[in-house]
Amino acid sequence: MPSASPSASVVVAARDVLPYVDDLVGGLRRNAADDVEFVVVDDASRDGTRERLGDLLVHLPNSRLIEHPEPRGLSAARNTGLAASSGEVLLMIDGDDWTGPGYVAGLVRAMATLGVDFVKTGHVLEHGGRRTRVLPPTGAIGRPLVPRDHILPSHRSTMVDFTYAHSSAYSRRLLDAGLLHFREDFRTAEDRDWSWRLMLGADSLAAVDVPGYFYRRGVATSLTSIGDERQLDFLGAMRAIREILSRDPQGDDFMPKALRTEFALVYSHHERRRRLPQHLRDRMRRESQELLRSVPTPLFTSVARGMGPRRAAFLAMRRAGAA
Repeated sequence: MPSASPSASVVVAARDVLPYVDDLVGGLRRNAADDVEFVVVDDASRDGTRERLGDLLVHLPNSRLIEHPEPRGLSAARNTGLAASSGEVLLMIDGDDWTGPGYVAGLVRAMATLGVDFVKTGHVLEHGGRRTRVLPPTGAIGRPLVPRDHILPSHRSTMVDFTYAHSSAYSRRLLDAGLLHFREDFRTAEDRDWSWRLMLGADSLAAVDVPGYFYRRGVATSLTSIGDERQLDFLGAMRAIREILSRDPQGDDFMPKALRTEFALVYSHHERRRRLPQHLRDRMRRESQELLRSVPTPLFTSVARGMGPRRAAFLAMRRAGAA
């Protein structure tokens, strides 16, 4: 029989999400239990988020509010909350999202039953008034898996690409091993190298079907919607992944997968370049060219060709300095 459910900590990172605070805390309230704590970190909000959180959390059992006096970013807020947590199972929620009843208990139960280092489940993506269910990219639901076995193939979305820190639950063992720590110098794309470290460092995972996480996309204050220098942090994140793989015994096997993601991001950011001021477009062009040129030609050609003629042509031009 499964062991008794361990205690859980729900870490919430929030900044300037006042319109969504009531939904957020309402979801936390629906998941309140004697063995669940809520650690909410406000990253120096300026729109009244902190005050509203303070008003609501006094009525939520086992909750506390931690305040950053100056904004430090999503990664730092998550790190602060994780460091202050005490549960054996750890969950993360973003401040503009919300959860349905039974969500926390369902993930805790899955962790106890399967005995894995972490579990990932789907979420409901809300964007522009439409809702879409997003599922982990594996057909192996509800059974323990070896993370390294679910990184490849390069040409298909796999569990390393399912980078969401939310809609998941993690064993405290991973936190103690340093695998849940986010690099605070990455203000966007912070989940990219984090996902690779997790998949390479953990011993086991499972994809489970536990509904109840609602993920808002396209929020005006989201960093994915803001056109400033933080958008270029994906370049540093890609360099970090290469460094991780350079130290891994299977790094050469996994490198084409990482490069395919890197090339796709270079192309995607080029397509959305108009949201950036000209000096940042120039910097992105220069730094992405340097990244592409640092890949040995045979490997570059192999990965780029596998992405289709249009992307391959753009990548070759960018590498040559003509795009």
